[in-house]
Amino acid sequence: MSRTDYEKLKKSIDNLIEQYRYFLTKEQQKITEVERKSTRNSVILCFTVCYDTLWKHMKKFLQEEENLADIPNSPRGIFRRAHEAGLIDKEMLEHLMNYNRLRGSVSHDYSEMKAEKVSEYIGNFSQDASEMYRAMTEEE
Repeated sequence: MSRTDYEKLKKSIDNLIEQYRYFLTKEQQKITEVERKSTRNSVILCFTVCYDTLWKHMKKFLQEEENLADIPNSPRGIFRRAHEAGLIDKEMLEHLMNYNRLRGSVSHDYSEMKAEKVSEYIGNFSQDASEMYRAMTEEE
């Protein structure tokens, strides 16, 4: 059984999925542009929180569960280290590096184009985050 508490990660993933479903539902309705942007921006905020929670929990996992030393203090380094340790495959590593770029793109410049691009990947990210959660916690 895992020594690390993953409840915060689980809640952030669940919240992201819930908000993303709500966003998709709203996209199908006739809503104002302000409502659409507001809903989308809420989902993007959930994505950033979930992404940050994911990499921090992965760091704890590598330290506490895998007993690895010298874990980097950056998402890219942590995910590379997880790949080197055989915890994630090359495809997942590539996905995580892409999510890292997307996360960085909205932290400094919240332009319409970037917000739209990030929102296109949120469904895939939520699936990958759920897969990583299950791998770390060994839950089904």
